[in-house]
Parts: sequence; structure tokens; C-alpha cells
Amino acid sequence: CRKADKVIFLTNEARLHAAKRIGHDSNLATIYPGADAGQFQGKETENPTGSCVFAHFGSLGGTRNLEYFIKGLESVFDEFPEFVDLFRLELYGNTKGKEEKHIDNSEFKNVVKLFGKVRRQDAINAMLRCNVLLLIQNTDGVSSETIPSKVYEYLHTGKPILALVYRNPELQAMLEGMGHIVVQADDVHAIKKGIMTYFLQWRENRLAHLTKECPYTVERAVDELLALAG
Repeated sequence: CRKADKVIFLTNEARLHAAKRIGHDSNLATIYPGADAGQFQGKETENPTGSCVFAHFGSLGGTRNLEYFIKGLESVFDEFPEFVDLFRLELYGNTKGKEEKHIDNSEFKNVVKLFGKVRRQDAINAMLRCNVLLLIQNTDGVSSETIPSKVYEYLHTGKPILALVYRNPELQAMLEGMGHIVVQADDVHAIKKGIMTYFLQWRENRLAHLTKECPYTVERAVDELLALAG
């Protein structure tokens, strides 16, 4: 940081923490990397299952896991058992042994479908077919100053997001500002409420495709980098 003309951080929180460590912020900047919006345009968007599909994309393991989400989902089903036949959770990406145990130990494991790793285009198509995108952060200190790259892809799909965020006001503000539901990653009651909100909207045919344009693009990030270089 002392030698560089500019130091780029991917979140404001990471930049602020760095500034405290080095004692200044004169050459520090934040640029959100964004995602390529074009890859989500003009693609398949119909959900053929007849169920309300929540889908998670990316690896699960360690403190980024399904434990709290499954508990919230079980609480929904305990109160509304008739919802079991109308709900489906799809998981795309690697799941480690502990994750499979969370699923296997649940009495509602039949609503979960594991796809494992899939081709890039297949993952994009699945994002656009599902009803709700599920985001899960690690429940550790690192999450307070990180934004998963998957967030930007999720935002460009226009699909509603249920985000399990851990002590990260920056990410929370970004997602809520785009109209999505954010809950604390270890708050089972809040997770249950978030699931119910989207599920009831789906059942009542009110689960809308979000039309607000996502500003977090690769082009914007490049323009900001060039402006700093200039």
C-alpha cells in the first residue's frame, strides 16, 4: 500500500479495515467487479416443475452451509405441512459430507435435489428457471467485508433473492436496495419468515421478476479502473 499508486478493494468494508491498518486511505479505492449482464438476457425463464423452486449455486461447506436454512424450512413445514408438496430446493455445485448429513437428517429431505457441478450454461439456465435464488454467506468474521461474486450474477437475473448474510451491512444495503430479502445467516426465525414471504407470493402469483436494472456490470468496473489510472 505504501508503494502502490492505487490499491483496489472489492468492498468498502475491506478498504476501511485496510485504511485503519496502514493509517491512511489516500491511495485506496473500492470497485465492485460486477458481472456480464448479457449472459442472462434472452434466455430460458420458465419453471417447468409446478413447484416453488429455491435454488443455490456454488459450493457449500464449512460455515457456509444449509444448517440454518434447513431449520427455517423445517419450521415452515411444521406449521404448514401442506406446503411440502409445493416446495423444492435445488443445489448446484459441490456439497461436502456435512452438507449431505444436514439434508439426510431432515425429515423433509425429499424436497431437496442435488445436481452437483454442471456446465456453465446449464447453471445460467437453471438460475433463470428457478423462482427464488438462495445466497448463503459463511458465518465467520471474513463475511463482514466480502461480497460473493455470485451476488452480481444473481442480481442480473432479475430473480428474487433470499440472502442469508452474516454481519455485512454493505451487502445487505446493496441487496435490499435492489428489492431483495436479506436475513441474518444464523437467525432461524428470520430465515423462516423470508421463505414464507416468497412462498406466499409465489402461491398467490405475486412473485414478480424484478425489473430494476442492476448497475453492477463489468463495463462499469472497467470504466472506474480506467478513471483511476487516468
